[in-house]
Amino acid sequence: MTEPDNLLQYATHRIVELESMLLVDVPETVWPAEVGMVYSQVESAGDLPAHHQRRLKHHINRMWLKKMISR
Repeated sequence: MTEPDNLLQYATHRIVELESMLLVDVPETVWPAEVGMVYSQVESAGDLPAHHQRRLKHHINRMWLKKMISR
């Protein structure tokens, strides 16, 4: 392997390692209909890996709840 390949492999490994430490693991759950409605409007959301789809739905749900509380 060339030096740039080694660096790219190391950087990729570090990103995955840091992501696992920083990003919350979101278990499978049943999301409210509002989350599904917003999620369906996100272009290419279905192309994301499953764990990123769950995180996206988790964040949509959090923002939706925050909006409802502030009314």
